Parts: sequence; structure tokens; C-alpha cells
Amino acid sequence: MKLGAHDKYATDEGAVVVQASRIFIHPEYNYNTLANDYALIELTSSVAFTDKVWYQAEIALQHTYISYEEAV
Repeated sequence: MKLGAHDKYATDEGAVVVQASRIFIHPEYNYNTLANDYALIELTSSVAFTDKVWYQAEIALQHTYISYEEAV
């Protein structure tokens, strides 16, 4: 996976590449309607935050009901 990048094919300063070990797809995901179109991805290693990786993680957390401290 390429974290902190807008385009997976471009070279992005501050992007981090890490492997996924497991992907947990929502059990009620519907391919036709895209209902419940989200998954949890377990990484093979921890990720050091960069300006870009933190920024995107912070945006994602703004759309949840928990704080960053609760998420980690």
C-alpha cells in the first residue's frame, strides 16, 4: 500500500509504502450497491507518520465519532 499519496503511480514526497497482511471486508458489503463499502487493513509494520500520512489520517478521523487518541 502507498500511504500519503494522491496518485499511486506518481512519486510523492513524504509517501510511505507498506505491505498489508490482512484485509477485513465489511460482512454486509454489497458489490452492486456499494453499501458498507469499507474495510480494515492490517499492516505488516507500524507506520511512521509524515506530513502527508498524518494529514490524511486526520481527515479520516474527522468523519468518525472517535478521537485520534481513541483510535490508536
